[in-house]
Amino acid sequence: MSIDEEQSKELLVLKVCLAKIERSRPFLIVLIGDRYGWIPPPERMAAAAKEADFAGDLIGKSITALEIEYGILQMPGQRQRSTFYIRQPLPYDSMPAEIAAIYSDRHSPLSGGEESHQRLQALKHRIRKDRQLKDRVRDYSAQWDEQKLQVTGLEEWGRLVLEDLWRDLEEETRAFLHAPIPSWQEQERWALEEFVHNRSRGFVGRQEITDELVQHALSDKDAGGPKQLCLIGEPGSGKSALFSHLYLQLQKQDVLLLASAAGISLRSAEVDAILQRWIEELAQFLKIASPLPEKPSSDDLLEQFTLLLGRAAVKKRVVVLLDALNQLEQTPRARRLTLLPKLWPENTRLLATALPGEETDALSAIPGTAVKTLPPLQQAEARDIIDTICRRYHRTLHPQVAEVLLQKKTDAGHPSCGNPLWLELAVEELNLLDADDFSRAEREYRGTPEEKLHRLLVDTAESLPPTVENLYDWMLQRAEEIQGVDWCRGLSVAIALSRSGWRESDLRELVPLFSNEPWDELRFAVLRRSFRAHLVRRGALARYDFFHQQMRLAVEQRYLDDREQVKQWHNQIADYLSTLASTDPLRQNERMVHLIAADNSSAAARYYAADLQEDELAGATRALAGHILEQVSNEPNPVLRWILGWLEDDSLTDGQRVMISRHFNFDLNDRLENQAPLKVRQELLLAAGNVFEKLAAADPSNSSWQRDLAAAHCFIGMVLQQQGKLEESLNSYKKYQMGMEKLAAADPSNSSWQRDLSVSFEKMGDVFRAQGDLAQAIKAYQNSLQIAEKLAAADPSNSEWQRDLSVSFNKVGDV
Repeated sequence: MSIDEEQSKELLVLKVCLAKIERSRPFLIVLIGDRYGWIPPPERMAAAAKEADFAGDLIGKSITALEIEYGILQMPGQRQRSTFYIRQPLPYDSMPAEIAAIYSDRHSPLSGGEESHQRLQALKHRIRKDRQLKDRVRDYSAQWDEQKLQVTGLEEWGRLVLEDLWRDLEEETRAFLHAPIPSWQEQERWALEEFVHNRSRGFVGRQEITDELVQHALSDKDAGGPKQLCLIGEPGSGKSALFSHLYLQLQKQDVLLLASAAGISLRSAEVDAILQRWIEELAQFLKIASPLPEKPSSDDLLEQFTLLLGRAAVKKRVVVLLDALNQLEQTPRARRLTLLPKLWPENTRLLATALPGEETDALSAIPGTAVKTLPPLQQAEARDIIDTICRRYHRTLHPQVAEVLLQKKTDAGHPSCGNPLWLELAVEELNLLDADDFSRAEREYRGTPEEKLHRLLVDTAESLPPTVENLYDWMLQRAEEIQGVDWCRGLSVAIALSRSGWRESDLRELVPLFSNEPWDELRFAVLRRSFRAHLVRRGALARYDFFHQQMRLAVEQRYLDDREQVKQWHNQIADYLSTLASTDPLRQNERMVHLIAADNSSAAARYYAADLQEDELAGATRALAGHILEQVSNEPNPVLRWILGWLEDDSLTDGQRVMISRHFNFDLNDRLENQAPLKVRQELLLAAGNVFEKLAAADPSNSSWQRDLAAAHCFIGMVLQQQGKLEESLNSYKKYQMGMEKLAAADPSNSSWQRDLSVSFEKMGDVFRAQGDLAQAIKAYQNSLQIAEKLAAADPSNSEWQRDLSVSFNKVGDV
């Protein structure tokens, strides 16, 4: 690498080095040899330091020295988490001169080599003499291979680094490792707190509507106003920021706050998960145990939420905050908001935000609901936002430049600055202008440096498109010009195709697939800086995701218009996820999502037929159920057709078809219960039953398949019974009973089969009773009771069998 190339790369490093240090905390490793490093031009160093709010002495300092100063020396708490490794001099006199110059300032032909050497020695001396750092300094040596012309003998140094890291990690994580594993509810609460922190950062303005919303939340229960208020607005109008600000304001009040923001995590859009978490919080407030069964149905959740909400409201004002109703799962239950009570208890308030649409129409239909449109920003508020963003980077925007932004209008004549998202994007883009752009200003403009820079800012502000969607596209185009089309597209597409972003380790593998270029840490850091207003790291997994949904839409419009290419990319993502550990939460929750998006029926079938661990099976089932529910308004359901087609795949083995059918019966059917139309579930169960019927007929000796067939008849009977088709249901239960009777007779010691036989009689008794045939009902219940008594007597410690016996007695006694 030439000196010019090295310095060009150093300039890129300078743009991102201080941000990189922030991301690398809490542990920093410093490697020091015999090179002080490149000293950037003073104005560039000053710009980087100012943006990072570093006020130290910059004169004559290299990038390496700046990083040490900023990352460690000015941060007292960082000293005990940083380790310095200082290499002893190499045998420079026996090395070729041009190579020695690479490793040592003193052997560099450039002028100032001795001066740089002296600066390096002073830096080393300062580190060694620092009271807190002196025990964190390690000296190591290396050898020089004269034949291969390379440094060798670093194995001992590598072991030393590893030992130091393990020691620091163990010290830092000791308390964490002994802490209990957080529940998914706790993780959802953390995600919400993180979201609120990000969206409320630097919140200014909106005082009038904030006061109005707080007043609504706290208004007297006898005031006669609406209990529910829905705030609607266009994309980017600031609904989520206002939600987050309101959340923080209400935390200061004497209220019980239940909140959720859709789309911020894997479960945040799931109606059942939201209700389950709120029920837990209500139960904690009431100081009672959670009333939910182990696997609550949707009806259970709504019933208990309504009940506990009323009980809590007797003690304290309860405020429910819901952000982004339109980003809830796209199921009829979510779109029609049947997750919410139709009649809200006294002393409760609901505040929701949404785009105008089906969800807001459904909320408006609930008695006592008002809908309010979020007004655009006023110019005074816009000015405050401009100042707030610029202060974040320790800068100010010239009034003339700010005025250009304030006067920009859309084609419809509306002020662009009335949209908070547009304003933030525009100001962020102006704050991104750096020395590379200033160099262009030197070439294109006349006057003093200050005049050239000012003209550049004015021209850039004037060139910004007036709408959010066009501004995002402009930003992507600018990133392409700086980083190259392929690399910019690769990163953008990887994130856009995800549901909630990717970890950096995932991006290392995915971006090269979509860009056809190798991963480059420096390019990623520079592009991340360019996208700093558009990317956010979310959750415990620290996934990079788009800050706003509009960015995802902009990427889709720019890069994802080729549907076949998109399917291929989803396939590549699914393949990548298959390489992760089975315990990895992204593999568990996302692999089936991408197989569905890839329309890869064969791979999806084989995946669902695999012997999946419980969490991975649950994730795959959740994805399939959500996909089916999104299409329940269509007849026939195209997704159901796609999934049932797996069973017709001739390339599958009998064992794979059996596994899929079992998952249909026991997992997918359970997930769809109380959400999908009974007709959909019936079709699913019948398809699984057909598989078992064929296989059981082909091999009557296979007791496992015989039991599967009997269970299928039971599930089908249950769905038919729920539809009121009692005679058809009874026929299915009789087949269930006959199948289990044969199995139980063949192996009387199999207690599970005996219990199934008891259940089959109980199911038949329920139908007879519903038909009014009490004689047959009592006969069936008595048969069930007889088996239940034997099982309970055989194992008095089995609580499940004791409960079965109790139920049997009740059934007999009620007839």
